[in-house]
Amino acid sequence: AKSADAKPEANSGPASTRPLTFYRLDFTITETEDGKKVNSRNYSTLLEAAGRGSRGFLKVGSRVPVTDGKGSFQYMDVGVNMDFYAMTERDGLFMFEMNGDVSSVATADQAQTTADRVVSQALPPVLRQARFGGPAVVTPGKAAVLYTLDDVNSKHRFQIELLATKLK
Repeated sequence: AKSADAKPEANSGPASTRPLTFYRLDFTITETEDGKKVNSRNYSTLLEAAGRGSRGFLKVGSRVPVTDGKGSFQYMDVGVNMDFYAMTERDGLFMFEMNGDVSSVATADQAQTTADRVVSQALPPVLRQARFGGPAVVTPGKAAVLYTLDDVNSKHRFQIELLATKLK
C-alpha cells in the first residue's frame, strides 16, 4: 500500500512541457576592398534555443577537387560554411557558439606579384579562406556585427552581421 506522502515516480508525468523557442538568424556578409563595398550576401536559417545539445549549420558553395600530387583527389568545401552550437536565451539575450569560414578559389589575376602569377599558373589554384568562431551574444531584433576580418594578402575585408529575430 502507498502512503499519502509518497512522491510520484520521476517518469510518471507527461514529457517536458518546456515551450519551444525558435529564432530566425539573418546573416549579412559584406565584402569591401579599399573601403568600397564590392559584394554583399544574405543567408538565413531557423534555430531552436534548446541549450547545450542544440546544433545547426548553414553551408552554401561548391566542392572543389584538390589533388595530392599523386593522382588522388580530395574535395574541399568552398563558399560559406557556418556551424552553430548551444543556442540559449537568457535575460532577453540570444547566445550561441559558432564556427565558420568564407573561402574562394583565387584567380591568377588576384596574385599580388609577377612571381606569384608564374607560380599560380604552374600549380593548382590557391584557396583563400577567412575563418571565424567563438561565442556570440545578441539582443533579438537588433543587428550586430559579430566579426570583421581582413584578408592578409590584400585590402579585402569581410564583415559578418547578424539580426536574430525571436519567432512567436
